[in-house]
Amino acid sequence: MDAAAYAKASSNIGRSRRRITQNYLLIWIDSNIDETNKDCQNTLAQLRSVINEVT
Repeated sequence: MDAAAYAKASSNIGRSRRRITQNYLLIWIDSNIDETNKDCQNTLAQLRSVINEVT
């Protein structure tokens, strides 16, 4: 592989990695969440659904 081909391949790999990392989102959940509250239950159910799709 010549230098130009190597540089292009390396560049493409770098772009792919950046694209993948842009799809991550950090979610912080409060330890004091009220699990008896309907809104909180709905939010937790949605978060579990998203986690199941990602993993």
